[in-house]
Amino acid sequence: RATVAEMIAVGGSCRPNAETYAVLLAGCLRAEQYDVATDVVAEMLRARAPTSRRTHAILFSEPAALRTGARHAPGAAPSSGHHKALASPAEPFANAETAARRLDFLSEVVDLYAQRRRQLDGATYISLLRSCSRARLAGVDDRGLGARIVGHRRNGAAGGWSLFVLRRVHEAEAAVLELAILSG
Repeated sequence: RATVAEMIAVGGSCRPNAETYAVLLAGCLRAEQYDVATDVVAEMLRARAPTSRRTHAILFSEPAALRTGARHAPGAAPSSGHHKALASPAEPFANAETAARRLDFLSEVVDLYAQRRRQLDGATYISLLRSCSRARLAGVDDRGLGARIVGHRRNGAAGGWSLFVLRRVHEAEAAVLELAILSG
């Protein structure tokens, strides 16, 4: 928090950018400092700082990818140029507490993006749905997060502005995951 505040105070070329936020978020999430990571996201969005696909990959990727320092999700080609959702379902969370903390964090981040009307891509949407599914495998209720993000997508598409913007490549997988979430 202090680092970002000081960079903002100094201004000019010291102002935080997409890379600054990506590095800060990766460190916070690796250390499971979700409260600090939430504050960093809030400041990033408040400052209208540019985000990158890497920033979104760090925020919404599997925790295992963060621990290994991977810049891309397992199963995604490093040369793909952007964050891809995992190619196969990941292992469940280590325990119920880890799943609950991660879902709480993801819920707060989704709310922050929605409040600031900042859109998220299809890979992010699929990663969020998978996190909800993985939490259920760990015996944790997703607290309505899965249904809420499906609602964001479906209601947003009908109402003009949508939090999630999916490309055709994501549609089929999203439909399967949505069905599992809503019937689960």
